[in-house]
Amino acid sequence: MQRCEPTRSAAQVALARRLCATGEARRIRRAAGLSIYDVAADQGVQPSTVARWENGVRVPRADAAVRYADLLIALNALGPESGSGA
Repeated sequence: MQRCEPTRSAAQVALARRLCATGEARRIRRAAGLSIYDVAADQGVQPSTVARWENGVRVPRADAAVRYADLLIALNALGPESGSGA
């Protein structure tokens, strides 16, 4: 029986949701010196959407989750205070 590997996007959706659920997404954003407004502008969503993701009220879905995971991975790789400040 062959084992089915998750697609890149499915893995990113799961990652984005896990980072939000654990509070890690907020930690990464803050460590990069970015505000919710900065992230929202980058992601093409409202600041309240990012706040809901980070507070666990909502989860990022589909394409938004993939884009958010990409951003969080990039920010985490850059390390603290890599953002534009806020």
